Amino acid sequence: MTVASPAYIERQGEPANLDDLRQHVAVQYFSNRTGRVKDMNFVVDRISTTVKMQGTLAVNDAETYVMCGVQGAGIIQAPQFMLLPHLRSGTLVEVLPQWKTRPIP
Repeated sequence: MTVASPAYIERQGEPANLDDLRQHVAVQYFSNRTGRVKDMNFVVDRISTTVKMQGTLAVNDAETYVMCGVQGAGIIQAPQFMLLPHLRSGTLVEVLPQWKTRPIP
């Protein structure tokens, strides 16, 4: 699921499509194993699509990643179960709901 804080959306606007993401900032998540930043992934017409976004910071801890999103540091993409408490409280809102993320194995 792709989300951002209301403060981020108020400051930067809400992306309307995948191309808009290139004009936005992401909190980037990097793999300890590879050291690589994970790009945003979506499924479009049953085809996996990757969007490279600019980021101002990168983290490698899931809880920190979500909290950076809550604090308005940028757009994040994480499994729904990790985001549900923040979606319910309104500290995060879904962006681009028409574009689904690739399922996590």
